[in-house]
Amino acid sequence: MQGNWHLIHGAVQANQPRHTSHWREGERERERERERGRGRVCSCEGRMIETLRGVCALLWIVSLGECKIPEFQVTCVFSKDCVLPCTFTPAHNVVIRWYRQDVLLHFFLSSEGQWDESSRMSFFKDQVTHGNASLLLQHSSPADRGRYKCQVNSTGDEDGSIVIVKVEAPITDVSIRLTPDKHIQCQTKGVYPAPSLHWATDPPSPPSLLHSSMRMTSDPHGLHDVESTLTRRPAQITYICNIKAKYSTQLWRATLMEQADTMGQSGRSLLVPCVAPKPLQIFTLSWSFSRGHDTSVLLTYDSRTRRTSGPWKGRVELDQEQVLLGNGSLHLLSPESGENTGSYTCTFSALQTRHVVQTWVNITGPQTAPSTGHKESDLWIIAVVVALLALLITAVLICKRRRARSEQKNRVTEDTEMQPMQTVKPVSESTVEASRLTADQKDTHT
Repeated sequence: MQGNWHLIHGAVQANQPRHTSHWREGERERERERERGRGRVCSCEGRMIETLRGVCALLWIVSLGECKIPEFQVTCVFSKDCVLPCTFTPAHNVVIRWYRQDVLLHFFLSSEGQWDESSRMSFFKDQVTHGNASLLLQHSSPADRGRYKCQVNSTGDEDGSIVIVKVEAPITDVSIRLTPDKHIQCQTKGVYPAPSLHWATDPPSPPSLLHSSMRMTSDPHGLHDVESTLTRRPAQITYICNIKAKYSTQLWRATLMEQADTMGQSGRSLLVPCVAPKPLQIFTLSWSFSRGHDTSVLLTYDSRTRRTSGPWKGRVELDQEQVLLGNGSLHLLSPESGENTGSYTCTFSALQTRHVVQTWVNITGPQTAPSTGHKESDLWIIAVVVALLALLITAVLICKRRRARSEQKNRVTEDTEMQPMQTVKPVSESTVEASRLTADQKDTHT
């Protein structure tokens, strides 16, 4: 058994080198195939990686540009100071430049401590070392509009910002009035840019019936005065003028209502009505009086102080409780016909709101009937006058007729007295006796 085992073991050892060499050659071939495949995969992966690197670099550049140069929009108020923002990472040897439309406007050199002090623009000097390169623009005007660029250079880095500057002169007041030629006029002054204006009525009117014209002028600063004139309609309606700013959400509304004429009598208290169209929180109320081209303020009222002032105080008054509720009707305590006849204008002024009520007041004398509005009284007066005239004429005619009859009777009497008297002859006794006999005979026959 042991001999056989040795024979088998010797045979295996004799054949082992040949078998191992073939196996190793196969392994090497398979390894070479794997290397060739791995090379092809690596080549594709390399190209993909290079492409991805290019895309990432492009995205990085774009994102870097967006992060490095932020853009702001700033609206400056006319004649006020305005700040154009720009920040950077604090560093040494900083150079700050501000451009407008690629034209250098302002600069700062930290290495030389040099400031540009030649314009309305300045830096916040105590803030520059802390990374604040914002620009202070003083007394802004429409000429300052445009695209500004802040550029900050330090040791190898660059910061900055882009600022789009707009300038606005906001609406501060709107007026509405009835002109002497019976047109409705609405206007605002000192506005930039030019606002939009449109008309409406209450109750609503078709746009085709609202005929208006607009006139706009500009002052040396570029601010606009806008005036619109609307043809007055016959009906008594409320006219509404809406003015909207271009940049902001400002919307101003002015309304005007023309009331029917109010009649009064000299020396008697009179109420001129005026009511706000909606409740107002904080407002002022003013009453003015005009006759011809002269206009004067009668009184003013402030809802915050609840005080009334004006040159006509003591001659006119308001109901202090009602005025807070929007009823600003005016009491004329003792009006006089000549001085108090004219146009009375009531104006409520609140935040972006103006309401005007215009009333013509006619004050007559104490013994003079009102010129309008009392037709029945006029007819009664005319009837009484006509009746009195008829009675007077009748009395005159009767007197004339009686006088004529009296004069005629007098003339008849005078004519009778003026006729000559006949001579009476004496009668003899025989004649008288004969007359008696004749009479007796007649009686006998009868």
